[in-house]
Amino acid sequence: MLVLEDDWGFPGMHISDELLAGKYWAAATVFWTTDGCVVAVQLAFGALVVDDRMGLGIRLRVAAGITLAVALWAAVMAGLVAQVVVYFVCKSRHRQRESSHVTEAKKYLTNVGRGRATPTATATRKRRQ
Repeated sequence: MLVLEDDWGFPGMHISDELLAGKYWAAATVFWTTDGCVVAVQLAFGALVVDDRMGLGIRLRVAAGITLAVALWAAVMAGLVAQVVVYFVCKSRHRQRESSHVTEAKKYLTNVGRGRATPTATATRKRRQ
């Protein structure tokens, strides 16, 4: 989650390492589970669609391919959400301050949720005037 930290490179990785202190195996279990889902979908795609081990017709192979592509997308999205959740849980457990990127994202999401103009739209209007 280096993107959400103010520091870059090795200092940012050091902060991430400190956040996982004592929670490494719990986080690793979450990530292994989501990675395992991705691998399972890829293996199923290879067996059903590419190698056609079950002798499916072309229509069922296309349907299986589409279904497994959607399943792969869902597994990747679940993995990305899990990474963010683990990051924020570790960040709150250590009671660290939020980075500037996170506070800006919260302001943006609050404005969008209330139907207000987004920061980008406001900046664009000011430049035109």
